[in-house]
Amino acid sequence: MKKNLSGIPVLIVILLLLVALTGCDSVTDDTNEMPDNEADELPVDVPVQNIVFRPDIVYVPEFTSLSALYGELPNINNVIATENALYLTSTNEKRNDQFFQTTNIFTVDHAEGVLTYLPDYAAAQPPAGAEGGSMLIGAMQVDPEGCIWVIEANTYVTFDFPSGFDIDEADINEILEYQKPMMPSFFIRKLDKTGAELLSVNITQTMLTTQESPGIFALYVDDE
Repeated sequence: MKKNLSGIPVLIVILLLLVALTGCDSVTDDTNEMPDNEADELPVDVPVQNIVFRPDIVYVPEFTSLSALYGELPNINNVIATENALYLTSTNEKRNDQFFQTTNIFTVDHAEGVLTYLPDYAAAQPPAGAEGGSMLIGAMQVDPEGCIWVIEANTYVTFDFPSGFDIDEADINEILEYQKPMMPSFFIRKLDKTGAELLSVNITQTMLTTQESPGIFALYVDDE
């Protein structure tokens, strides 16, 4: 008498699936029951329900070409963003006929997108005998009233050229080989919206007596 064995392979497959599912459950249970010292090393999961998704808000960056607004700026530093405008500084390059490197303060109006410089800003006057130097803004901030605060670091030099040195034919690097440093100066200055000075504090002695390589590169101004 022949027996019908056609259903046996299906039964074996079902049994294997049950064993596999049971094995998965056992692995999960083993993970939950691991010793405390091992559980402490696992990363803490962030509950998904605490993450709020706002598909109705998309932040799209807006790019403005400063070169298109004002030509090629040599460099851009001290970028400060306020509610109505963007402030930044740019320092000109030394040339053979002008050995004083100075910095201008620029603004970009958010509404108009126009880049202009503060017409009334000027660095402190160099001391007598200075033949070159760098008048740089190391840090800048805008206070709640719209006044601009800057840390100004000014270094000055004289030149000791050898006999027969042709300054007109030499490039800037050759000229700078013969410079002799003078005492630097450091100022905290408060400016109005046009760059005109409202307050100036000379902090040179403090900087020179407290730091080997003096410099201030960050500034914060609060309501007071």
